[in-house]
Amino acid sequence: MNEDLHHELRVKRVGHYRDEAKCLLRAVRAGDAEAAGRAREVLGDRAGVRFVLADALHVVALEHGYRSWPAFKDEVGQQASVRPVYRVGAFGRHAYAGWADRLLAAAQDGDPDAVGRLRQRVPRLADADDGAVPARVTRADARLCLAREYGFRTWIELAEATDRARDTHYSRLPRELPWKQAEAAIRAGDAQALRSLLRQHPGLEHEDPGMTLMVAAAQPEAGKVPREVVDVLIESGSALDDALSVAACFNKPDLVSWLLDAGADPRASAGVSPLQSAAYHGSREAASILATRTGIVPDVFYLACAAGDLARMERWFDATGRILPQAMNDRPNFSDVGWPGRAVHGDPRDVLAEGLALAAHLGQTRACALLLDRGADPARAPLYGLTPLHFAASTGRLDTANLLVRRGAPLDAEDQLHYGTPLGWALHNGHRDQRLVALLEAFPGG
Repeated sequence: MNEDLHHELRVKRVGHYRDEAKCLLRAVRAGDAEAAGRAREVLGDRAGVRFVLADALHVVALEHGYRSWPAFKDEVGQQASVRPVYRVGAFGRHAYAGWADRLLAAAQDGDPDAVGRLRQRVPRLADADDGAVPARVTRADARLCLAREYGFRTWIELAEATDRARDTHYSRLPRELPWKQAEAAIRAGDAQALRSLLRQHPGLEHEDPGMTLMVAAAQPEAGKVPREVVDVLIESGSALDDALSVAACFNKPDLVSWLLDAGADPRASAGVSPLQSAAYHGSREAASILATRTGIVPDVFYLACAAGDLARMERWFDATGRILPQAMNDRPNFSDVGWPGRAVHGDPRDVLAEGLALAAHLGQTRACALLLDRGADPARAPLYGLTPLHFAASTGRLDTANLLVRRGAPLDAEDQLHYGTPLGWALHNGHRDQRLVALLEAFPGG
């Protein structure tokens, strides 16, 4: 970047945060309760004694994870843009505050993953030794870490977003409203009623009380929506891109095809591509259509594994069969689809294990065999303590599970989210095929 332009951008960014601090200062002095709470969170009782601009600047800096305003100001020009998120749940801030408290407790106990997450996302902890983090971490650090994992700059932004998602959720709308009537017509497969409502209420297809009507058609509650209903929405000018990611998520291959035919963009929508959405949710049929029609988007190692594209997978290995460094550039990010964050390490064994887990999730048995032959460890679990066998069991992939068990996948491994074994995940998700259960219940603690 041109040096003068870089300096100009840096000055603008610093000015933005200085203006934010001035707004905070005015709000505190005017007696605004929320602003006063922000100040107390950082300054404690001192915030009520004398609150000046230097204090407001300090609050803004600490909310972004820095030790001080000078440290924040020095770094702000270098900050990469925060990755946009695909969604946050409509749970309200209290749920996320609880998850942050769990992260704090784990870090204070010295849990390596929790410590790694904090060091990777809270600037003031980045240069701390792992052993120093448990004594230094605060609740504000844990909340900031969680916010950054979901793509927000600060805890306040995350809290406001999830409160907004809760308070404006489409399920709260009265049934008699036109949008709810249109949703009901979609679920009933009634193209005529839907067309009539769209004519009576111009722009209804673009209203977004938590989702648009086309996204509503991609939700599991809508079932298998008839083609004529989808055509009505397409003809009305409904937005297609977000719906494509949702259809991929919930494994609606017909809808994925129809949306692609209508011009939906297979690239990232709100931070995650449809193929990533399909891979994270184990949606094999949707992933197959996307990979066949649009290629691997984005072109990263773990998605080639999830799509079972053996030829493309081979491109990520050198002539000796070792994985190339480029495979570490982009890694699975489940926080884009509502999962907690995780620490990401530059270990080739983790990269192989991530590819194996996603391939197992979608039942890509041949891809799993290739990865195992290239040294992937079936017991390694860099994704929340979930082994590849957990992923295969959770989506009922019998053939893949058989391969993993034959190659040494542990039956008694427990994940870090719910402390369940592969059998527990299979049963929880309704996969009760006796062959799968018999394979996994060799360990009785599922």
